[in-house]
Amino acid sequence: MTKIAFTIAVVFALSYIPLFLLKVAKHWFNENDLSEVEFESLKIAERFYIINHVANPFIYAVFDNRFRRSVRTLVSFRRRGSHDEKYKIDHSTEQTASTIVL
Repeated sequence: MTKIAFTIAVVFALSYIPLFLLKVAKHWFNENDLSEVEFESLKIAERFYIINHVANPFIYAVFDNRFRRSVRTLVSFRRRGSHDEKYKIDHSTEQTASTIVL
């Protein structure tokens, strides 16, 4: 198993275990009997799975050079020479139509 796959699996497990445990534990306690701090802690733990979705791009950025290069290119908005020529518009011979307003 590669490092990236192992890391993603571990982060997935760690981020979903609290949610799973809370679903099982809800059969033993009533949310109305919890103190305010316990209730807020419960709500935070219920949303812990979001860490998995946020962590994935960072995991790829740490372990995958190709991903880093692609993100860097995407963020820097660099254009490549052949790509520019392919989509270049020649405005020198372009005619414009007049607009009539009624």
